[in-house]
Amino acid sequence: MLRVSCRDIGIDDCDFVAEGDKVRKAENAMVDHLLDAHPHVVQGLTDVQRRDLETRIKSGMHGLPPELAAHEAEGHLTLHVSCADVGIAGCDFVARERKVRKVEERYFDHLRDQHPEAVAGLTNDQHRELEHRVKEAIRHE
Repeated sequence: MLRVSCRDIGIDDCDFVAEGDKVRKAENAMVDHLLDAHPHVVQGLTDVQRRDLETRIKSGMHGLPPELAAHEAEGHLTLHVSCADVGIAGCDFVARERKVRKVEERYFDHLRDQHPEAVAGLTNDQHRELEHRVKEAIRHE
């Protein structure tokens, strides 16, 4: 289960925790909460500010279930995405990290280094679609 709390994104006076089995579900739960409980955080945002908020939410997201929380300090990795998950056949690379943002960074670094044809020449819309496919493919181990 992926989790992100208000405290993870800099709202220290709220104990709300959004959960979801997929990145998008946890993100949506947090945005719904922000709209209800902290409308001043989301109202009137420009596209750039909205993307910055989404980045803060993903950066604060973690996927350790409660029974594994004690292993967090030991570097237990729980989130992953592979080339096969995104539709790239013949590559066994798997990006593993504790935070969604780190998994995405590691995976896109791999794409640029090992599969430049997969990202070269993409329009902004195509790049956003690829980012969306990667987010949807990230799973909890």
